[in-house]
Amino acid sequence: MYNRVVVPTGVSGSDADGRTVGRALDVAQRYDADLHVLRIEDPKTVDAEAPATDPNDVRSARDDRPAVPDRVEERAFAGGVSVVEAARRGPPTDVIEAYVDEGSDLVVMSERGAFCDEPHRLGGVVGRFLRESPVTVMTV
Repeated sequence: MYNRVVVPTGVSGSDADGRTVGRALDVAQRYDADLHVLRIEDPKTVDAEAPATDPNDVRSARDDRPAVPDRVEERAFAGGVSVVEAARRGPPTDVIEAYVDEGSDLVVMSERGAFCDEPHRLGGVVGRFLRESPVTVMTV
C-alpha cells in the first residue's frame, strides 16, 4: 500500500518529533516501505544572532541533533526498514510538498508544534499541509 513514507522533523520545534518518527517507522515496517526522515530548517526560526551561513547548508545553528535518533535507526535496522535521511531548507509546507512530489505515498506528521497548546487544534504547518497535500497524511 505504501512504498515511501516521509516524516518531516524539525518543523514543530517540539519533543513530538521522536514519537512521530517512531510511528512512521511502524507504518514503514508494516508495509515494507522505505522511511524518509526529512529534516527541515525553516530560515524564519534561525536565531537572528547566529552567524551567516550558506543558504544551502541545512545545519542549524541551534540544533545539531541527528534527524533520526539512534534508537530509531536501531529499530529500523532490526525490522529491516531502509531509512533515508534528507535535509532541506525553506518554508516547511513548501519543503514537504516538494519532497512529496519526488514520489512519496504517505506523510506522517506531528499534530501540533511547541507553540500550539490547544488540545483540539492542529498546528499551522500540518494544517496548511493537510489542505494542500496530494498524498495521504497521518497525524500523530
